[in-house]
Amino acid sequence: PLAVLGPERYAGHGYLYYAEMADNLRAGEGLHRTMPYGQGDKFAIRTPGYPLLLAGLKSLPGDLTGLVALAGALFGAASAVLCAWLAGRAFGRMAGLVAGIAVALWPHACVHDGAMQDTALYSALLLGLVALVQVARDRAASGAGIALAAACGLLAATGVLVRVTLLLPAVALAAWLAWSAAAPFLR
Repeated sequence: PLAVLGPERYAGHGYLYYAEMADNLRAGEGLHRTMPYGQGDKFAIRTPGYPLLLAGLKSLPGDLTGLVALAGALFGAASAVLCAWLAGRAFGRMAGLVAGIAVALWPHACVHDGAMQDTALYSALLLGLVALVQVARDRAASGAGIALAAACGLLAATGVLVRVTLLLPAVALAAWLAWSAAAPFLR
């Protein structure tokens, strides 16, 4: 995104208050930010997942902007791979290849994945959850079925900590997984 936007516009395409929230977490002051325009202090306006990630990144050596861009690129790449795998599984290898390339080259993602936003992490977690549910469904009858279902729950919970909007897809996927596992016994 720095190459596309330029350093002077980079900050405008992110949410710099995430860094403030990460600083507050690191200082032991809890999850909050100071609201602009005299609106007050100590509001938790976002879920804790992304500020916690930033707090971890801030503990690493290097510039936060570069670390955020690198993490976003990794999450974006994971999303492209997961989308390719899911599309290939549903529609064939060629569809998977096209879907993976389309996600990797999607201009919105190219700009936003490296910005200080939770979008890239959320997308990777959601696609990862869908993929893991598929694997858990395939292996429901094996001994790994319960462990995979538990992993689905942990991944869903992690996703909800990043964005609460993942709750509805997580519940729907859990219901689908439970129904898929129970379907052979209902016949």
